Amino acid sequence: MNDPSRATSSSGGVIRAILRGANHFEILDLPKPYPDLVGEAAWDAGADDVNRAFRKRSLHCHPDKSRHPDAPRAFDLLKKAKACLLSDLEREAYIRDHVKMQQTLWEGSWKSDREAAEARERIASARCNAQEEQTALVVDAMKRRRDKAQSAERKKQRSALRAQASSARRVADDEPEEEEEGGPEPRSKPAPARKQRPRFF
Repeated sequence: MNDPSRATSSSGGVIRAILRGANHFEILDLPKPYPDLVGEAAWDAGADDVNRAFRKRSLHCHPDKSRHPDAPRAFDLLKKAKACLLSDLEREAYIRDHVKMQQTLWEGSWKSDREAAEARERIASARCNAQEEQTALVVDAMKRRRDKAQSAERKKQRSALRAQASSARRVADDEPEEEEEGGPEPRSKPAPARKQRPRFF
């Protein structure tokens, strides 16, 4: 025996699905058309499929069989979808417009994905450039620090050499002064020459 509450719940779900349908194919729960290999719109459903889908869904939203408050609105959507898809002229135009819209949405999505990928590439490139610049700054800072240390070391060595040279000059200047203080050694006076006596012959 069927449970009325379960049937009502099932009908409510179908009615909500009909009201949420974005197009006639979703309203009737039919397969959507698609572009074929040459870009023309193709649809795998026919008039029998439309009638069968309409009968199946109308059981849940027909005003005489459903007390759901949204049943009349859902039934009107079903009737419009059925009328459009059973009319040859309206069906072809509707299918063509639907496929074109889907292609536009797909191209827009693809374009958005491409732009997002390009944005990610730009961000990665900017990050890489920033890292390279930071590395160059670190290398330059290390080079300046090394050059500064080497310059200080050379300056220290020159100072040491100047100090050594100055010390050597002071030593060289002090040696003659010591000789002058001592004075030259006195020369010994030569012994007086003896007077030779004249010899008498």
